[in-house]
Amino acid sequence: MAKDTLDAVKNAEQGAEKILENAAHRCAAIRADAKGKAGALRAERLERARETCARLKSEAQADAEACARKAEEETAAGAEQLRRQAQENSAAAIRAILDRIIG
Repeated sequence: MAKDTLDAVKNAEQGAEKILENAAHRCAAIRADAKGKAGALRAERLERARETCARLKSEAQADAEACARKAEEETAAGAEQLRRQAQENSAAAIRAILDRIIG
């Protein structure tokens, strides 16, 4: 009976050892899987960040070009207005001079 008990204890210990080994292997596999998934997730997030950065850069460049065009248009309009005003002032100045001379 003592031998049977010792054999049962030995079998239980061996069973427990196998369970622990299996658990250790499963833990290692789970860790490796998690590490792989974390790497894939990191790569995916990095790619999304790069895409977002490229999109924002493109939008910023388009906005800058639009601002430059608007500034050029406003500058041209202002220059045209100044040119017209100068012509009007020049005509008025000539009339004033002629009025003084002829006067």
